[in-house]
This record gives sequence, C-alpha cells and structure tokens, in this order.
Amino acid sequence: MILDCHTHSSFSPDARDSVAAMAARAAELGLKIYAVTDHCECNRFYGEEHYERLERGQYGNKELAEKSLEAIMKARESVKGDMKLLAGVELGQATFDKAAADIITSNKNYDVVVGSMHQIPDLEDFCFIDPADYDVNKAMEQYFKEIYKMCHEIDFDVLAHITYPVRYIEGDYGVEVDISLWDDMIEEIFRHVAANGRALEINTSGLRQRYGKTFPELKYVKLFKDVGGEFITFGSDAHCAADLGKGIETAEAMAIEAGFKYAAYFEKREPKTIAL
Repeated sequence: MILDCHTHSSFSPDARDSVAAMAARAAELGLKIYAVTDHCECNRFYGEEHYERLERGQYGNKELAEKSLEAIMKARESVKGDMKLLAGVELGQATFDKAAADIITSNKNYDVVVGSMHQIPDLEDFCFIDPADYDVNKAMEQYFKEIYKMCHEIDFDVLAHITYPVRYIEGDYGVEVDISLWDDMIEEIFRHVAANGRALEINTSGLRQRYGKTFPELKYVKLFKDVGGEFITFGSDAHCAADLGKGIETAEAMAIEAGFKYAAYFEKREPKTIAL
C-alpha cells in the first residue's frame, strides 16, 4: 500500500479513534501518504439553532472541521518515519450551501478537499432510508445530477465514492440498481473532473461491507481513464484505526488494470503522483 487518502478520526461523529491514533496506525502500515478527511456536511454546517429542522446524520460541521484541522497540524509534529500526513476534509452536500462550502475551500491550510454527496434534496442520507419508501431510479438520477452540479460549482480536488447510494440500496436492502442507466451522465461528470485536474477516488469501504465491491467498480475506473482522467486516488473510508488501509491493494490493482501508472494525492491543493 502506498497511500490512503480518505479516512475519518473521532472529529467525525460516526468515527472512533483520534487523529494521533489514526496517524500512528498509518505509519505502522508503512503508508507513504496518509490523509485525514473528517466530515463537514454543508447542510449541517452551523449550530442546531441555525436550522428549522435537522435531519438524522450529524456527521460533521464547521466547528468539528476546525478542530480536526488543528489536530492534524499538531499530529504532524510526532509522525514517525517518512510518511506524509495530509490535512483534508470530506465536504458533503456542498451544493446545498455554497457559501458554507466556500468557507472550507478557501482555507489555505487544507491539502485536499474531498467532494461527496450523501443525500439529495428532499431525501435524507441514503444510509437512513429504505428504498421501498422512495423511487430508486428517480433518486439515483437526481443524485448524479447533484454531483454534476457539484463538479461545476464547487472547488474540490477528489470526487469521492461516486456510487455511494448502492452501498445501502443494494448492500443493505438487496435492491438491484442498474447504474448503466446513467452512464452518459457519469461520463460527462468524469470528463469535467478530468478536464479540471481533479482525481477520481476508488473507495474500498464496500469491500468490507455487505455490498462487497468498490465505489466505483472497475468499469467506471476504466471509463475515467478513457475520457482523459489523469489522477486516480484511493481511500479506505476508515472510521477507525483497525480499518485503515483495508482494500487499498485491491484498488491499486484495479487502477493498474485500468491503465493508470501513478496514484495521485493532493498537497496544498496541488496534485502530486507516486508510481504504482
């Protein structure tokens, strides 16, 4: 394993271990590049008093993001060996509150901003909702439209787990989703990501969950390469030190099979590469 650039510390409310513990484990694993990317959800950015109604999933807000960044900067002082510890953030639902997103993306202390979408307008996070209660195909179409919008409106570096909803729709509920219905839209998303020097993430969390696959699968990693994608990166999406690095070797093999010779990471918001 050479890098893991999507992980969460205890500053993400759904995660467990401290930044220091996560960094220590990354060093033990021999990672060359390691990024902590705690949650910051733009639709839950401020205190509870700011919102008329808060949905389930208080995954991260401005205050926690600031504390995470401070802890990462401090942890750098005690990193052993030659591992590079990067300061990141997973910016969720940025299109829901662009002003909030701008506060994060304008912070010069971040190395990498991971763009993600965990829900769509008018629906809760996919992890909370039973697909029997909504129109799956309609929701998936809206999901990809929201990612397309994020690509055009938000300043981010890495497109995370682009097939996120199937983690729950297929993995938890066993409802099959034909992702190919939105291949044209996914291709347009990938073209925009590639043209703007951003990276596509192979997220390996599904390998250790009931879903059993990466987000996305090999077909879409190849598609990204075919439309001019230069930068591919990997993230375990670990929410505890024990899961850090899991599945990364599988992701590396997928990237090589798709034709990538280098893995990417971001430092001071600039893309860097390391040989696979």
